[in-house]
Amino acid sequence: MRKKVFCLPYAGGSAKLIYGKWQRLEDPNIEIIPVEFPGRGSLLMDKCYETIDEAIDGTLRIIRDSIKNCEYGIWGHSMGAIIAYELGNRINELELKKPKNIIVTGKKPLHLKDDEEPIHELPDDEFIKEVIELNGTQKGVFENEELKKLFLPVLRNDFKLVHEYKYKKPLNEFDIPLTVITGNKDNIRDVELFRWNDLTSSKCKIIILEGDHFFINDNVENMWEIIKNTI
Repeated sequence: MRKKVFCLPYAGGSAKLIYGKWQRLEDPNIEIIPVEFPGRGSLLMDKCYETIDEAIDGTLRIIRDSIKNCEYGIWGHSMGAIIAYELGNRINELELKKPKNIIVTGKKPLHLKDDEEPIHELPDDEFIKEVIELNGTQKGVFENEELKKLFLPVLRNDFKLVHEYKYKKPLNEFDIPLTVITGNKDNIRDVELFRWNDLTSSKCKIIILEGDHFFINDNVENMWEIIKNTI
């Protein structure tokens, strides 16, 4: 049976668009499964998740039957990294079959204080400027009024969701292996990055690749090598 990797999107992103190109490089033994969140892609008209807990519950409903009889991993970038880790925690609490590895990318350790401003509260022009500076959204999206009308509320919602998240120590020991990946130009210091070790009693591997916060878009082949070596 093929191993499965459930891939969770970053704020405002469509999992199928982000991870679709990964599917074209598929190994016959590994299946990449983008987990689409409401409010984007084929679920454009559905109401967005309003909290991390909602996102965890919704994702678990999608994958619960699939994880019973196969080896699998969970991958999440930025916002998706929060949900990936907390999803592993929920799976652990419910005593479901655990992932072989959880891969978190582009995110500081969840228990460290995050002093980021609530940019989702900014006026449209300022919010868009902040988002474009992150280098993950093409400027053209905001220049098209129709696209902007659809995309901006989803993006604001996701940034709000992340800003309001607060890490809580797991009820059960978190003993799932972690693989942590960041870009060397992202705003995460090495001393912070290695604090991910605090969040699992299992092994925690740290990988630093070339790139900024959205390095995963330019390192597809590296991503595949990591998946094959961890799942």
